[in-house]
Amino acid sequence: MSSLCPGKEVVSIQIFIKRKVKRCFLNILTEKARKHKKTLKKVKRVEEVMKILYIRPFLSGEKYEPPLGIGFIASYVHERFPDMKQEVLDLDVLQLTKKQIVDEFRKRKPDIVCISAFSYNRFDGFDLAKLVKETIGAHVIFGGQHTTFLDKDTLEHIPWIDVIVRGEAEPTIVEVLERWQKGKDLKGIKGVSYMSKGKFVRNPDREFMDITNISMPAYDLFP
Repeated sequence: MSSLCPGKEVVSIQIFIKRKVKRCFLNILTEKARKHKKTLKKVKRVEEVMKILYIRPFLSGEKYEPPLGIGFIASYVHERFPDMKQEVLDLDVLQLTKKQIVDEFRKRKPDIVCISAFSYNRFDGFDLAKLVKETIGAHVIFGGQHTTFLDKDTLEHIPWIDVIVRGEAEPTIVEVLERWQKGKDLKGIKGVSYMSKGKFVRNPDREFMDITNISMPAYDLFP
């Protein structure tokens, strides 16, 4: 009987080693799978197609004028990002209540909201920016003559705006979208103003565009 004991010990040790090796191997596979899954999530987050909502505040004008500026921007963006979904919410036409506007935000769920306003309706635009942040938390890009020249004053008093685009917006917005898709900051992009760590940043002005080859406005987005 004593001669059988060492054999049992050897078998027990072999079983123990096999189980240990198997467990270690499974742990390695699990860790690799976890890291791979995490990597896939990061890639998906970067490559995910963004959705843009352009908003024109109420103009209080006598006649309807289509928002051609928004149309040109949307057309330009579509050429560079053909898969990006774009929509227009023209409040000058739709005449929505505050509750209806909130419902539109929640239904459309944009990642980025672009608001264009003049001096006389800028406060309507600022209120919309605040509403965007409070309801869906999307990025807010603001443009128009008023904020082009009073960008510092606007950003220091209206914290719901992420970036102001000065002057011609088409190429500037495209660069902003490219940076945000890659998770990068706006440093060096011409024609933008923004706040960084509580400090006002005004990048250099952008040169005028060559409009000879610019595409027609995206009329299909208008109501």
